[in-house]
Amino acid sequence: MSSLVTRGDRAVPPPAPVEASGSHGSDSTDGAGTGSRRRRVWPGAQDGRAGRAGRGIDKATLALHGGVIAGFLAIAVVMWWHVWVTGHPTTTVTCQCGDISEELGYLAWTPYALAHLHNLFLSHAIYAGQGGANMLANTSNLLLGTLLAPVTWLFGPVAAFNVAVTLAPVASGWCFFLAARRLTTFIPGQIVAAALYGFSPTIVSSEPVGHFFLAWMVFPPLAFICLHDLLVTRRHRPATTGVALGLVVVLQFFCGTELLAISGVVGAIGLAVALALAPRQAWALRRRIASGLGAAAVTAGVLLAYPLWFVIDGPQRVIGLAWPGTGKFGSYAGAIVSAGPGVTQVSPLLRLSGYYGPAGPVVVFLGWGVVVFIAVSVVVWYRSRLAWVVLAAGLASWTISRGPGSMQHGHYVGLWLPDRLLGHLPLLDEIIPVRFSSLTGLAAALLLVISADRWWRVGRAWMARRKAPDHSRSLTRLQVVWAGVLAVAVAATLVPVAASYRFPFVIYGGPVPRWFVTAGERLPPGTVVLTVPYPSSGLPQAMGWQAVAGLHFRLVSGYAIVPGRDGRHSAAASPLGGADAIFDRLSFGLDGAVPSGASAQLAEVRRTLARWGVGVVVVTTVGRDPAFATAYFTAVFGRAPRWQDGSWAWYGLGPRSSLRLAPGTLDYCASRAGRGGPQTVPTCVLKAARAVN
Repeated sequence: MSSLVTRGDRAVPPPAPVEASGSHGSDSTDGAGTGSRRRRVWPGAQDGRAGRAGRGIDKATLALHGGVIAGFLAIAVVMWWHVWVTGHPTTTVTCQCGDISEELGYLAWTPYALAHLHNLFLSHAIYAGQGGANMLANTSNLLLGTLLAPVTWLFGPVAAFNVAVTLAPVASGWCFFLAARRLTTFIPGQIVAAALYGFSPTIVSSEPVGHFFLAWMVFPPLAFICLHDLLVTRRHRPATTGVALGLVVVLQFFCGTELLAISGVVGAIGLAVALALAPRQAWALRRRIASGLGAAAVTAGVLLAYPLWFVIDGPQRVIGLAWPGTGKFGSYAGAIVSAGPGVTQVSPLLRLSGYYGPAGPVVVFLGWGVVVFIAVSVVVWYRSRLAWVVLAAGLASWTISRGPGSMQHGHYVGLWLPDRLLGHLPLLDEIIPVRFSSLTGLAAALLLVISADRWWRVGRAWMARRKAPDHSRSLTRLQVVWAGVLAVAVAATLVPVAASYRFPFVIYGGPVPRWFVTAGERLPPGTVVLTVPYPSSGLPQAMGWQAVAGLHFRLVSGYAIVPGRDGRHSAAASPLGGADAIFDRLSFGLDGAVPSGASAQLAEVRRTLARWGVGVVVVTTVGRDPAFATAYFTAVFGRAPRWQDGSWAWYGLGPRSSLRLAPGTLDYCASRAGRGGPQTVPTCVLKAARAVN
């Protein structure tokens, strides 16, 4: 039985039967010891004191952690079976589309910048000639890109992407397991709760589209460990714990500021509830709390001073909403026990991100199993202030995830929800409310592991009272049976969540156009390339293709948050105009109309290409109408392109001016595509121009 009861990552014998006096989980009695003077402690302190006995890590503990990691990794490989088993991790990716292409570009940028000694925070690989892109204003995840730089250098960004999405639930679940080990002693409960957190709907739904800032959820449990040590166990000096917390904050800043902000809001609510439940203990610890939090603030402030300036006032900063017009959507009340349509259909968010396969339930889903088990377990932890703090934080995050509520005629109606207030605060107004449910999952996992541990204590105490000391073997057998029954019951709570997933993920990976990995890699370094499809439109594959080509050339535009023409908002969501709109319509057709091809318009496009320093224009066979785009750029350049490696390419503007064409010429020539070779359309345009002139 000692393998089921550990303290501080060091196996110890089970507690003496006298612990039954605290079987209901009172924070003022648990762990006090026989005959000791019982004293009031900070919320949850009895759980923390259990970890003080262990100072070392033995082989059994290492084997336990290794087993947990290996088990989670096996599940992750099943999730990505079509990559690691039936595909090839260096070439198979979810799809060359949407957010995946964007993240491939970001993963490639960090190792490229490190190798070429560029500023990590400002990329000129995209938006060439337009100021570049501020990486800290985007989901670039510089930390992950740095950690995976060796993978990118050796095997390419697709391999780095696949490693990142495979390890995300493993790392997140294991970090939660570390936190659970500091609170409880029942190992099966710790493993099940870690699985619930590591493979939560938030993480799983973020995986296919490469939303690493939500898939890598290692920060919340690590921050919880630091705060628990600062307020409860007090195993380390407050300054030491504060510095550790500050470093964790810094690391999360370079992973994603959205999760950092969400954790700050929910953490502040939890801290306020803890202070309200134990005001005297909080006052007694005021110096320790101030010292620890002060050390965290100083550490994070010093290390993040320059990055924060770069976000707020650095090059290519974005003032105001990054994505104007983005809906502030939240979850519905019953989503916590209702998986929603995403089990059999593609959720709107995944479709918006470019993925067209069902990935699982709504992100706030926990299932009836978890909810009922936690609710029933209140009878064994209702005297635990730590549990109530966690419950309050979880309810707060769930309530905020509901969004601002319904709006009619420009006014919110119905129940007042907290996001109506948060939606008017700087920085917080850009957070999609439903993402607060990521910490609802953390709270649920913590309550699950606390509940399992308290049932384990209650069962042992009940058996100890009914067995004489000379029947120790019989008592041990009963405890083994109870441990098995409880482990099965806890594991059963995850059945609704597990049944809602659709593994392995569907792969829609398309080949990279040959031009990018052949002719593109032979271009002089730093050559500015304009591609069709245009990467700022709804088809941003060019960023992924550029990444696979090793960022050997620079792209005009990109799929990122940059200042728009008004100098404030994101160009990706600002009203389009000028050449930008033309390139978008050639690629995607945002307003349904193709460019007219009028002489003045063609001349303006040519001047724009010169102003941006474009050296190559490439039209691929992907996009709205490659034939029309080929006809259009033939008119812009006044000459036919090269048919090279499956794409049409123009090198340099050349001395010729744009063509004058009769109305309808471009449509007519585009309609002739497929009636001859790849040069049929350009030849048609040039003949029509000679006829007019």
